[in-house]
Amino acid sequence: MIAALHAVLLIPLGIFAMMVGYLLLLSNSSMHEDEEAARMLEIFSDRRFKRTRANQRLRLRLLAWVIRTKVRTNIKRILDVILGSIGLIVLSPFFLLIAIAIKLDSPGLVIIKQERIGKWGKPFDCYKFRSMYVDAEARKPELMEENEADEVVFKIKNDPRITRAGRLIRKASIDELPQPVLSGKGAY
Repeated sequence: MIAALHAVLLIPLGIFAMMVGYLLLLSNSSMHEDEEAARMLEIFSDRRFKRTRANQRLRLRLLAWVIRTKVRTNIKRILDVILGSIGLIVLSPFFLLIAIAIKLDSPGLVIIKQERIGKWGKPFDCYKFRSMYVDAEARKPELMEENEADEVVFKIKNDPRITRAGRLIRKASIDELPQPVLSGKGAY
């Protein structure tokens, strides 16, 4: 009798576990990335189905959390796209002035794309106004003796690879201004 009761309870719980796994995949967060999900599933798996009512409450809490996380993620993405579009419209005259200054100072692209490492070690594309000459990476080995930082970071106080317009936009901290506007993903 008890074995039959366990079988009747385990089938819906198995279906529920598959549904939770599917919803977690949809929310673009893995178990390793999201500590709250991992903690809740650890609590759920440790219960061993001792009390049915407690399991139902725990399942409902977990399901509500997954749905809430998915909705929050979608709302954030919509807001990022809308605010990025408004920011692009408002800041476009300012961007145009900076672009003209960069283009007059040196040839090459005005906005560059760099790969950065973000949350949980996930790489993302970062858009910036170009503040260095086009051949800056090729000139880096000859300047390695002047490096003032550790081996991972390359830093020189008066770096000869930085353009005149680049010094101004770096001093004003506007070289990364295109990032939240052009990516539509907000600031990282």
